[in-house]
Amino acid sequence: MSTTTRRRVCTPPASASTRKTLSVDVLLEIVACSDVTTIVRWAATGKVLRRAILEPAFHRRLVAAGFQFDPALLFAVSYESYLKYDSHRRYTLHVVHTREPSRRRADEDAISIHHHRWFKPVAARDVLLLRWCDAFRVSSRVDLHVCNMLTGQVTELPLATVSDVRQNQYVLLSVGDVGGSFEVLVADDDTRFQIFSSKQGRWGVVRQASVARHRPISSSSLPAIIGRTVYWLVLVNDRQRYYPGGPGPERILALNVDAAEATMMKLPQGCISSLMPYRHNDKHLLLASVRGQLSLLVTESLGITMWTLTSRGSASAATWNRQLVIGAREILRQAELEVGDDLTRVCVDLEGLGEKSGSLILFVGSGMPFRLDLGINKEEAPILKRLGSVESLGVKEVFLHEIDRSSLLQAMKSF
Repeated sequence: MSTTTRRRVCTPPASASTRKTLSVDVLLEIVACSDVTTIVRWAATGKVLRRAILEPAFHRRLVAAGFQFDPALLFAVSYESYLKYDSHRRYTLHVVHTREPSRRRADEDAISIHHHRWFKPVAARDVLLLRWCDAFRVSSRVDLHVCNMLTGQVTELPLATVSDVRQNQYVLLSVGDVGGSFEVLVADDDTRFQIFSSKQGRWGVVRQASVARHRPISSSSLPAIIGRTVYWLVLVNDRQRYYPGGPGPERILALNVDAAEATMMKLPQGCISSLMPYRHNDKHLLLASVRGQLSLLVTESLGITMWTLTSRGSASAATWNRQLVIGAREILRQAELEVGDDLTRVCVDLEGLGEKSGSLILFVGSGMPFRLDLGINKEEAPILKRLGSVESLGVKEVFLHEIDRSSLLQAMKSF
């Protein structure tokens, strides 16, 4: 039985007599192995246990528990969809809230403001959304703003020193205190980078990574962040950035911000050749942090597979393991698409994976959004959950908004 399965089967004791037979310390050991839904139920069984769950020591224990997916930590997904009217596209913002025990909701007004046509969202992590604004679209000036999706609080950042080019990469490097503290990284094509710290209220010095100029980073693929290292998919040439339709990404750029070192890694052997026929779409490859390991999700003709990096030696000696996440037949059946078993006739775009919830967001067919949780029992078939009923010609700016377990539990009231 997997770790995830053990966490899911933990349930509160059935009676008061059962609780009396176990000490609070023993109960807390059991509770710490549970998902957040079960923890909330445990907290409702009595005052003593509830106070212990709300103690900082228990929250530190949850953090020390490591990388365990919990679907309840995803509280909202925001994205824009478009339909074509004559020769114009009309974009509509969608915010899909998940039904979780925290009852915390994203600030839809804040999201709407930050999805305004002059505001371009460029990164999201946990409860924060990062965007830049250029109202007149004629200046190279980039005004960066960080918005807390729970509180609506907006922080305007001072101008960065790194050359202000639209192709810069923006990353929320770290987030703490439910968005109360954060770091923002800006990097250019020459791997010059700079980090803003909310605690210090300023940008750090510009640093140059130890690698020659790399090929352009895929603009439609989200980076993966593991510790202090950021990973991006890298395109074959500059032309692909402006005229998509080539063979797609071919390498991974890894930037360690503490050591100021950048390395190039090859994609898993056989990964590109197994892609769907429409491989020019970068949405068929998704870098992600899966339980603290670098992984690459791929849309193949047989379904969605995940390649996981299991050896962190030199880039040339990297070892990847491949497994099937969900088969083509299951995708088509659960999406209720009548095209037989041939996934090559249906476009499946990978839009993002929550590093805390393990929820994979994908769009199937004509812009139908679905959620697939990777933390479910591996012995059972994965379940696709429809997110709303919107269908469109396309989507953009898809972001997952998550909260960590400790912060979610802190919202509970004592009694």
